[in-house]
Amino acid sequence: MPPKKKSRSDVPQEPAPELPPDGEWYELKPREFRVTKTPTFEQYDSAAHTLAKMRDNGPFWIGDFVNFGEDTFGEMYSQVLRHFGEYEYQTVANYSSVMRRVPARVGARPHRKEELSFAHHDSVAKLPHTEQSYWLERALAEGLTSRQLRDLINPPEQGEERSFGAELESLILRIQEIMAIAPAEAKPYLKNAMDILRDIPGAIRHSAEQPAGEGTAEAVLSA
Repeated sequence: MPPKKKSRSDVPQEPAPELPPDGEWYELKPREFRVTKTPTFEQYDSAAHTLAKMRDNGPFWIGDFVNFGEDTFGEMYSQVLRHFGEYEYQTVANYSSVMRRVPARVGARPHRKEELSFAHHDSVAKLPHTEQSYWLERALAEGLTSRQLRDLINPPEQGEERSFGAELESLILRIQEIMAIAPAEAKPYLKNAMDILRDIPGAIRHSAEQPAGEGTAEAVLSA
């Protein structure tokens, strides 16, 4: 059954808090970290310390910031990653990968959607820019959740439910989004939750490779 259409005003939107002040060489826009002039590496490093403390728009700003540093300073950019200690490396890598593939603008036209979440943009990241625009516009117009958007882009076979792996991936992505706005004391717990979720497929494979009964509760009880 196709998702129920909603009016544009019904689209789930993230809160739009007041943006923090711009830096000496950058501007903080909704869904974009915009560079206005090339900084020194020391200025770049200092901005990382400031950016790591910001919650709203975190995946977008951190992703753009990391990509700019890599393009401008080469391997030196990795030195600033220490400032993002509250985020695990894979999370920062995912932010930068999605933001590189879904740019803030294509030509002179805005490309990302302020009203849509990071998960929506991640859902279209593997597509060409023209297809990204189509699906993001559709998600906005129809009020699609990121999960609905993913299912429309990669529909399961008729009668087939979403795979266990796809559900895990969606859950991990959602936790990554929550980490961007979570207070510092909550982040270790969220990171542990992601680590556990990522370990599940390997644990299942390991269990399947064991001889029948070995490692199971029944085997332990019968020992």
